[in-house]
Amino acid sequence: MGLRLASGTGEQISTNQSFDNLSAQKPLWIDRAFVRWQGGEQPRLSLTGGRMPNPFFMPYSSDIVWDDDYNPEGFAETVTIAPGAGWSAFLNLGQFVLDEDVGARNDQWLFAQQIGVTLPPLVGWSTALAATYYVATNLQDSGLGQVVCQSGNTRGPGDCGVAPLLNDYDVLDVTALVGVPLGAVPLAVMADYVVNTADPTDAVGRPTDDSGYQAGLILGKASGPGSWEAAYFFKSVGTDATLADITDSDFGDGGTDRRGHIAWAAVQVTAAIQLKVKGYLTHRKDEATAQDDINRLLVDLVAHF
Repeated sequence: MGLRLASGTGEQISTNQSFDNLSAQKPLWIDRAFVRWQGGEQPRLSLTGGRMPNPFFMPYSSDIVWDDDYNPEGFAETVTIAPGAGWSAFLNLGQFVLDEDVGARNDQWLFAQQIGVTLPPLVGWSTALAATYYVATNLQDSGLGQVVCQSGNTRGPGDCGVAPLLNDYDVLDVTALVGVPLGAVPLAVMADYVVNTADPTDAVGRPTDDSGYQAGLILGKASGPGSWEAAYFFKSVGTDATLADITDSDFGDGGTDRRGHIAWAAVQVTAAIQLKVKGYLTHRKDEATAQDDINRLLVDLVAHF
C-alpha cells in the first residue's frame, strides 16, 4: 500500500506552492493512494489500483507525454520476464479514469499498452527500447474537469475543465535509451517520438500538427556525495500530437505546440542534499497562431530525509 501527501493547488501536473495570501495556511492534497499486489518470480506480475505512480518505462525524454507530477488514477498491470543473460522484456498496461460524467455512459478514459525490452550490455553499452499506444475515449463529449488547462490542443468553446477536445488522441510513443560509459562518467542518450494516429483537425477541418519528438543526453549522474550531472535536450511537440494537459508543465507554459531547448546542471552536495539549476528557452511552434516566447530558470535545492 502507498500513500503520499503533497502541497500545491490541486493541479494534475504540479505540486508547487506559492507564498502568498498574507501567509494564509496552505493545503495538503492526496498525491498518491494505491494498493499493489506483486507475485511470481518468472514471469514477475504486479497489479495496481488507485491513484498511483506512473507505471510506464519513462526516461527523461518521456515528459513529452507525461509530467513528472502526474499520478494516474485507475488500474495498471505489469509483466516482466527476465530469463537471464542481462536482458528482460516487459509489458505494461493501464486503464486510467480521466473524468467521470454523472449519469452518463461516455466517461473519459485513457487506455495504454506498452511493450519493451532491455538488452544486455555490449562493450559496456546498455539499451532499452519501448513502444506505447495510448487511446483516450469520449474526449469530444465533455471537458475533463481539470483544475488547470495547458495550451496547445484544439478545443471547443468553454472554460477550462468544461470545454471538450475536438479530436481523438490515439498516440503512438516510441522510446529509446542508450547508456554509454565514458571512463568513470556515465552518459545516457535518450529520445521519444510521438504521433497522433487519429488524424486531428482544427475547428474548420484543416489538419493540425500531429507529431513531436524530444532527444538529448545526460552526462554524469548526481547521486553520491560530490557527484554531478549536466544535460541538454531539444523538444518539439505539435498542437495535437498528444494530450496537452498531462505533459510537462515547466516547458514554456506547459502543453503542446511548442519547441525549444532544455539544459541543466546538478551537483550532489551531500548524500541528502542536491542543488540543480535548469533553464528553458521555448517558443510557439505554430508562429502563425501566436508569437509566444517563454524562457524559464529553475533553481532547486532538494533535501531528502
